[in-house]
Amino acid sequence: MGLEEIVAMLRCPVCGEAMKNSLEEGGVDCLSCRLRFVAEGDILNLLPEHAQRLEA
Repeated sequence: MGLEEIVAMLRCPVCGEAMKNSLEEGGVDCLSCRLRFVAEGDILNLLPEHAQRLEA
């Protein structure tokens, strides 16, 4: 199973919507909540309190 397939299975821990692969920018994004969940090393941090707000 590749990275794209894994990201496709992820859901936003805040709203439950699908996540967008933005690992080249440092994480995965929820376009509904406008949040980026950041990868720290090889670990994806899905804690909402650590998410970054996406620019409009």
